[in-house]
Order: sequence, then structure tokens, then C-alpha cells
Amino acid sequence: METKKQKPDLEKLTSEISSEIDSNIGVFRRIGRWFVQLFSTGPRTEIYHDWLGVKLFAERAEERFNSLHHEDTEKRRVLADLLAYLALARRERDFAQAWTYVNLADALLPLVVEEKEMNACVERLRALDSQIPAHLMKNYDDVKKHGSKEHHSVERHHIDDTEKYRYALHSEQLKRALLWNILNRRVSLRLSLWYSVGKWLLFGLLVAVADAKIEGAWHGAFTYYFCKEMHACENKLSRKKLLKKIRADLKAGSYTQIPQLESQATARNKRIT
Repeated sequence: METKKQKPDLEKLTSEISSEIDSNIGVFRRIGRWFVQLFSTGPRTEIYHDWLGVKLFAERAEERFNSLHHEDTEKRRVLADLLAYLALARRERDFAQAWTYVNLADALLPLVVEEKEMNACVERLRALDSQIPAHLMKNYDDVKKHGSKEHHSVERHHIDDTEKYRYALHSEQLKRALLWNILNRRVSLRLSLWYSVGKWLLFGLLVAVADAKIEGAWHGAFTYYFCKEMHACENKLSRKKLLKKIRADLKAGSYTQIPQLESQATARNKRIT
């Protein structure tokens, strides 16, 4: 007796795909993303509206697939890929990478939605065509053929076969996704640079200015110990010996500052005048 083939678990398949994609991400980046997720459970603010729109189409497609009596393994795999991209976009903190996941998920929609939704699901990226620089759009044959980026969309009446039309829309959306990923990478690079600059400036400020409560009052640690040693030696120590004492005081107080002496070599053994 022939047994009915069991449908693959869509949720399990989606999880496996997400893990497979995630395996290509560095360990430190995964740790950083996990740490950020402790304070933020949703997608980045910039992608939320678009992420939610794609997700609604995906949820309807998932309901339709779960209600089918026959199994379409290929399209179920496509749907699992789509859901995996959305799951990754939800927890991705990098600006460009989050958009990449959303756009790739969007590009897969025409392959899994109902026929009546095929045109509606591609409108998000189509509506943004005017914002793509012309020098990027002209790289594609369809734009070169028509000479304008206003005439590159696939039209339903040009293709009779539904499946061919689905893949034509999919191809069109992949091109748009690629263009937007290129643009978003540039934005992400600028954000990363500013973030790095800000992080190191803050770190430098914290190291350079270690304010502490000493003897019941707030002082700059270096300033306090400089004045203390100057008063104790009555300004009879050389710059070099004074610096050595201040460094010892800071170390004893568990401060991370390491003051430096910048002067001519001949002046290091002279006292401060």
C-alpha cells in the first residue's frame, strides 16, 4: 500500500535556511546582534513599514500553501526562503543588510502569491524607480532598449503563460533589489564610518578625562594628582620625575589614563617653570 508523502514542515525548513545563511556571518557580528536584540525585538525603524508589507503578502501565501491538498515542493521551498529572509531582516541591525533581506524577500513574492496579487506585490519596488539614479538603471538591457527607465516594467498582456509571467516579475524585482542594495551599501558605509568615529571619540574622551570623586569632591584625576605632586615637591622635581609620580598615583587609583610627556629631550630633566 502506497503511503501519502508527508509535507515538509515549513517552519522547520525556514529555520534551517535562516541558520544556513546565518552561518556565513562572523562570530563577533552574531554576538553583537544578539546583544542588541536584548533591547530591541523588532526590525529597524527604517525598514519596518516595507518589512510589514512584504510580510502580509507572505502570510497570505503561507495560508494558501497550508490549505492546498497537493504539494508543490519547489514553491514551498521558495516560500521558506522568503520567510527566512524576513526573519533575518527582523533581527538584522546593519542598515544595508536589513534592506537586502527585505528586498530579496520582496523579489520572491511573485513566485508564491495568488495570481490576483501578482501585480500588487511588485508595486513597492516599482514605485521607487524614480529614486534610482539613471546611471545605475541604464546598466540593464531593458532600459537600454527603451532608452528610459520609465518603460522597463513587465506587463501581463505581453506574456500569456502565468508561470512565465511570475518568473518575469521575479527577474524584474531581482534587478530592482540589486540596484537598491548597491545604494543602501553606500548609506550603510557612511553610517558605519560615523558610528566608528563617534565610538572612538567617546572612548578617547572617557580615557582622556577620568573624573572621579576624590576625598569627597569631584576632580579630574590627572589634574588632582598633578596638583598634589607639585605641592608635595614644591616644584623641585623634574618633569620626568613628576610624570613618573603622577602615573604611579593614577595606577594606584585604578585609572586607565596614561599621561604623556611631550617636550624637548633637554627639558625633560628640568623642573616646570
